[in-house]
Amino acid sequence: MEKNNKEYIVLVVLAIIMIAVLFIKMPKDNAEGSIPKIDINSLSDNGNYEDIIELWRQDISYLAKNLKSRHKNLYHTISKNELGKETNLLLEKIPDLNNIGRVIGIKRLVAKIGDGHTTVIENMNVRYFPLKFMIFEDGIVVTNTTQEYKEILGTKLIQIGNEPVENIIDKMGDMISRDNDVQLLKGTLNYLINADFLYEYGYIKDIKESKYVFQNSEGEKITLDLKSLSTQSNNKWVSIVSKYPKIADMIYIKNTNNPYWYEYLSEEKLIYFQYNVCMNNKEKPINEFIDELSAFIEDKEVEKFVFDMRFNGGGDSRIIEPLIDKLAKNKAINTKDNLYVVIGSDTFSSAILNTLSMKKETNATLIGSPTGGKPNHYGEIKTFKLPNTGITIQYSTKYFKHSNNDEDSIYPDINIKYYLDDFINGVDPVMNKIMKK
Repeated sequence: MEKNNKEYIVLVVLAIIMIAVLFIKMPKDNAEGSIPKIDINSLSDNGNYEDIIELWRQDISYLAKNLKSRHKNLYHTISKNELGKETNLLLEKIPDLNNIGRVIGIKRLVAKIGDGHTTVIENMNVRYFPLKFMIFEDGIVVTNTTQEYKEILGTKLIQIGNEPVENIIDKMGDMISRDNDVQLLKGTLNYLINADFLYEYGYIKDIKESKYVFQNSEGEKITLDLKSLSTQSNNKWVSIVSKYPKIADMIYIKNTNNPYWYEYLSEEKLIYFQYNVCMNNKEKPINEFIDELSAFIEDKEVEKFVFDMRFNGGGDSRIIEPLIDKLAKNKAINTKDNLYVVIGSDTFSSAILNTLSMKKETNATLIGSPTGGKPNHYGEIKTFKLPNTGITIQYSTKYFKHSNNDEDSIYPDINIKYYLDDFINGVDPVMNKIMKK
């Protein structure tokens, strides 16, 4: 009897082990990250057509259901009825679209919510044209490209295919989740190089090559047939700094990859502090950094302090609050003529909250250009995945209210315009203005 019991126990243990192994090998629910059932990188529907259409429709229904239950306030801009109509229209169009068109349809649908933090991360291996841009008052300027196209560094983009770039921005902006027009323009820049999306919108005829038209400083047009690259391409890139080396002399350009850093300008008795992302740097923890900076302020003769957040797209707003508190208590620095906060189109999310803290807790002067985020905004993001396509949806779980007027941006006390000529000659109009005051 005892032998039989032992054999029974052994069999049970073996069965449990086998079930555990099978469970480990079984694919997880697609929404949690397993291989999607649909390859959205394929333009054609691979597999049974009716099944593929049904899977896309399931994802759109899943999207609508989960945004309704998870978003802090889904209908703050668009009504429940209107969003339902838009969802049904997309469901009807699915058979007539290819996979790129379906992704664009989902992006357009989510953009209608009117929340810059609620957006679609498509996770696609698209082809792209080798260009990076910056926006100036006088146009959209090429700042990076591959070696073979280096002649267009510093030129303005004026046309893609046969369409003026302004028209393309206006049309493609319908899929950009945004809080304001500043964020809309910045968001559209990424798609001016996206060959698959440009093709789907009808602006180019071939995803592997297209005509781009640029304008140089003499007003001459440069027309090139650019070849697109895959995401796996390993081409050598060149920067506008190689053509205009004075750009590297500007203090706000030279260390943008560092989360936070400072420099003392002894002649001006000025501390320049650049805060590029609201996150802790493991190499220099924020608490140690703030202690070091505070000690430096006590040790040196400091008349002005510049707090630069023009490139800060957010993170955790809490980590820099101890520094803001110290600046507020420093009577010598905390005046409108001595303390400056630099903001711009990339200032967003938690950096908006930090800007508002500086505005509320100190006497700082805001200088720069309007922010990419609103004072009152939805945020505190979370994500989920659509089960069949693997598309990631980012959504807001919290509402931040800081103004009774609900402005569309934080506007600086001193508005600064950026021009290409200043930039290529190493002139930062923000620091110029501060140093003259």
